[in-house]
Amino acid sequence: MIGVALHSDSPCDAAGLPHQHTLIDEDSELKNAVKEASSSAGHCTGNLGTLPELLAEYIRKNPNIRGIPTPGDAKKEVKCTLYMDDVTLFCMDGKSVQSLLEACKDFAKASGAKINVDKSQAKLFVHWDLCNEPLPFPIEAGLVKILGIWFGGPEAAAKSWNERLAKVNQKLGFWSLRHLSIEGKALVLRNDALPVLQYVTQAWPLLANVAWAVNSMVFHFVWHSKMDRVKRTVMHKVHRKGGKAVPHIPTILRAFFVCGCV
Repeated sequence: MIGVALHSDSPCDAAGLPHQHTLIDEDSELKNAVKEASSSAGHCTGNLGTLPELLAEYIRKNPNIRGIPTPGDAKKEVKCTLYMDDVTLFCMDGKSVQSLLEACKDFAKASGAKINVDKSQAKLFVHWDLCNEPLPFPIEAGLVKILGIWFGGPEAAAKSWNERLAKVNQKLGFWSLRHLSIEGKALVLRNDALPVLQYVTQAWPLLANVAWAVNSMVFHFVWHSKMDRVKRTVMHKVHRKGGKAVPHIPTILRAFFVCGCV
């Protein structure tokens, strides 16, 4: 289970960057740690854009921080993810959380940049007792959206799927204004609608009610009506078997989710 996700839209504040060399020289251990991280992620001098990479590398190499174990036999774990200036950190237990906070303080001393607490937040999964050692970040009580996907509760999966269904419905509505053949509509479903839904399978499995809604949406788009003129099993067949090659999107989405878990 995910323990804590510390999410920051702007993780580093450059207010102290001009003093970074003096701060690093004061502590040789921090100096060596930052140099080691710099060799893997780049150099931080004069370049604010590489600071998140340096922080991430410093956290990855910290043995006291336990991240999320990945599926499979590789016995690897994920401690942080980065996307542009968006940084998410993961911890499995309270000890890892405290080690993470200490690592952030050490990084601030070494680099002259600090975590922007006002733009960061923490998300707790399952039960956590943080009364004795509260976090310096505000705790998000509701759902949290990370890279377009909702997390944080049993309703997160349904909310993620429903948002994507609305986008697909809008796309198909625009395509319905064109006079497309069935083959053209099958191409639209495969190349325009499917990728929008496929993105959710990286985090959540396909829900039964979502699968039903997808099928209804697909054939309403194909026939411009709630009445099917040809059996759906025939429509899903390839052309050489007498079908129209309309993709069975629920099956494809389930396959994507399973492949991502293997």
